[in-house]
Amino acid sequence: MNDLKATGRPKQQIPILPRIGLTLALAVLLLEVLVQAAIHHVQLGPLARHMAPLVPLLQRYAYARGWVIEHPAAAACILAALVALALFIVRWCLLFWHNEIVARLSGTRFDDQSSEQFRGVASSAGAGSRSASAHASRRCTATSSARLAA
Repeated sequence: MNDLKATGRPKQQIPILPRIGLTLALAVLLLEVLVQAAIHHVQLGPLARHMAPLVPLLQRYAYARGWVIEHPAAAACILAALVALALFIVRWCLLFWHNEIVARLSGTRFDDQSSEQFRGVASSAGAGSRSASAHASRRCTATSSARLAA
């Protein structure tokens, strides 16, 4: 199979959403490893010098981790609400991008005046479209019959 998209660019091996999820999971895993190392008094040696800027972050993570462990139902509800909000925001951004930005860049966006004119033409044409299409199909059938007879 071809490994190129229709645009000529190569396909991504891992799509963007799993990449973001994997990055977040690895960040949480790193924080958990560092918190466990601090709890069990693991000596980090020369690495401890480089981890000093992470101490405030680790303290906040440990506090949030403790709250989540104490309140699992509330944490699950908050997580579900955040996921729903994130999906809503992503959907809104995609719709905005395709309906507003891309339409303006490509020149296919209707302004208010032209969309009202289009609605007026479409509604007046909609009434006679059935009879016009029926007439056209009768004309094609008559032409085909005449060709077959000849």
